[in-house]
Amino acid sequence: MIFFKKKKIKEEETSESSLDAPEILPEALTDDPDEVDTPVEQSPADDTAPDFPVPDVTEPLGATEEPPVIPAVNGEESVSPQADENIASAEETEDAEVTDCSMTSPDSAGEDTEDAEDTEDAEDTEEDTLNDFERSIRDFSADDIDATVKSGEKKRDMVRLAVMVLCVCVFIYSTSYLIINIPDKITSDRIYADIIDSVADGFGVEGTVSAGGKVDLLAADSKTAYTPTMDEIIKNGAGEVTTHSDHSAELAKMRASLESLRNINPDIYAWIKVPGTNINYPVAKTDNNEYYLDHAYTGDNLVNGSIYADFRCVLPITENYNTVLYGHNVTSGSMFNHVTHFFKPEVFENTNIYIYTFDGIYVFKPFSIHEAAYDSGYVDMGFDAEEFVAFATELAEMSDIKTDVTFTPGDRLITLSTCTNGISTQRYALHGVLIETITE
Repeated sequence: MIFFKKKKIKEEETSESSLDAPEILPEALTDDPDEVDTPVEQSPADDTAPDFPVPDVTEPLGATEEPPVIPAVNGEESVSPQADENIASAEETEDAEVTDCSMTSPDSAGEDTEDAEDTEDAEDTEEDTLNDFERSIRDFSADDIDATVKSGEKKRDMVRLAVMVLCVCVFIYSTSYLIINIPDKITSDRIYADIIDSVADGFGVEGTVSAGGKVDLLAADSKTAYTPTMDEIIKNGAGEVTTHSDHSAELAKMRASLESLRNINPDIYAWIKVPGTNINYPVAKTDNNEYYLDHAYTGDNLVNGSIYADFRCVLPITENYNTVLYGHNVTSGSMFNHVTHFFKPEVFENTNIYIYTFDGIYVFKPFSIHEAAYDSGYVDMGFDAEEFVAFATELAEMSDIKTDVTFTPGDRLITLSTCTNGISTQRYALHGVLIETITE
């Protein structure tokens, strides 16, 4: 009995010592390396093995998928700190999933709908308070700038294209005009050169031969009064006209030249000559002011036309308060192009205008040179005595070069009118007052 008890006691001690032996854990499972339990070496004499498996401390860390289980203490199972962290992480993930699911709950969706409606109401209220300008500023974007830039570039391209087309049209027109008119201009120069060579010697009287200077042949309205011819004046001794026999031969030659021109064309009215210029042409006249715009003095078609008198003019010239002559401003220098020379004071002050007719030679001194609209009245002809003086005075005031000339009802004027080659309705006008009459 004693032996049995001892043996039993020994077995119990052995069993208790086995249960009380601390477990040997890997070093990585503890937070403090110094606290790692050193494995207890079993006494060789103790052949008794523990009742539960002891983990192999030589096994690599992380070799097992699950953390080792620490033996139960006081009947409760215990796990390592790493296992606790894994469990806590898993719980947090589950809570997050639950939270995500809760966001789609009906109550939350309703709140979101209410918030959206409140936002829309606020936007509608703000929209109502904006004026058109503020709304345009708000809606303005970079795309609008790009669209504006592109629109501006498109307009500029269209303007450039229109200008280019216009330039091409002007070039084509100018080229066509030159091609068509150059032959006519050559013909015109030849025609008038020939006539000047043949009859111009008859129009060479340019001296001052009138003893009394200005003549006063008309005191009444030219529309009703009768003015005698030069022959009647000479015969009856009317006016202040002196006969100079030393010019009889020149006057006879002048009349012969005019007669030869009338044999070519009965519309010949006179001859005009301005010393120091290219103005030296026959003057035609018909019953309108258009025909001789594009017809030579011979009646042939000609682009340069002729120098011609207004259809209202009569002979003798002294019956006209204002004798009006027209001619083209040909850029080559022919016809009335040299009227523009009278804008120079040295020409204006020292050049007279000579008109040769069957009745005699009439000398006019320039008193006005200016630009005027074609319908401004500078070519008016019908006046009474008072109206005529006001008309002549107004022409003098319009001049680019001023003079001290004064007028009486007995004065007579001449007007040379030509285009400006600029605005189609504008004209250059040169006006002269009769200062001398040359007769036999």
